[in-house]
Amino acid sequence: KNSDLCRFAMLLVNSSDPLLRAACLRAITTLGGRPTREQPIINVVRFFNLCMMPPDVKTMKPYQGLPTQTLSLALPKKVYHLPPFGYSMWIYLEDDYELRKTDVKNWKFHLMSHATPASGVPRIQLFVVPCEDRSGNGHLEMLLGDMHLKPPEELGLIKARQWIHVAWTMGRRRIQIFFNGEMVLEDCTSGNKQFVGMSTPQIGVVYIGLPPPDLVNHARGNWFFPGYLYELTYHDNGITAMEASVMSKQGRSGLPNEHQVQHLEVSEDADTS
Repeated sequence: KNSDLCRFAMLLVNSSDPLLRAACLRAITTLGGRPTREQPIINVVRFFNLCMMPPDVKTMKPYQGLPTQTLSLALPKKVYHLPPFGYSMWIYLEDDYELRKTDVKNWKFHLMSHATPASGVPRIQLFVVPCEDRSGNGHLEMLLGDMHLKPPEELGLIKARQWIHVAWTMGRRRIQIFFNGEMVLEDCTSGNKQFVGMSTPQIGVVYIGLPPPDLVNHARGNWFFPGYLYELTYHDNGITAMEASVMSKQGRSGLPNEHQVQHLEVSEDADTS
């Protein structure tokens, strides 16, 4: 009853204005004609934090910053890109060494980002930050423009060598994050962070790992997530709590072990080369 399709149908039935009825018919035709619900973006990718820049001449510390490069993928034209929309993925922290370093308190290890350039809505960044106790564990967080979204400390905890299912969905005025099938954050958006006033589908871009330098400063505090991103999928109708739970429970039995992931990585390289 709360769907856009139902609302347009009610307007069509109750309105006598021919222009409004014609607009409702066009909207119903478009909403009812979504050609896809899920669109696989990438099967598997493995991140490395390799820096080709020389170390600092005074301290001789490496990792002064990553080269300005990123993997960007335009969402397929056949997907319907209006809110609600979202992403789902599996992540695997391969090595917790980088999260144990003493100077990583304010570092962000980026997983993926989304941008809708024509909408004016700021980019959405999903990343992991190291826990303050330097245990090697990480905590899942998100940025929507300058809006920092952090699940409670006891939720969203990422440990090394464990598969974690992550999903998030963006509505017109709210955003939700799911962690292993459970919703760990729900927040309302306001101002330019709302997907409102858009009458046509927009063009969306997903960035794997670090966003490009015009979206985030490629400096010491921004790095790739040191592990695997597996089965990244775009959902052009959003993700409900039930769907997130089902994806997490049903998908876990088919997850690869570390040896199998390496074979998947080789296959992915062969397919894209």
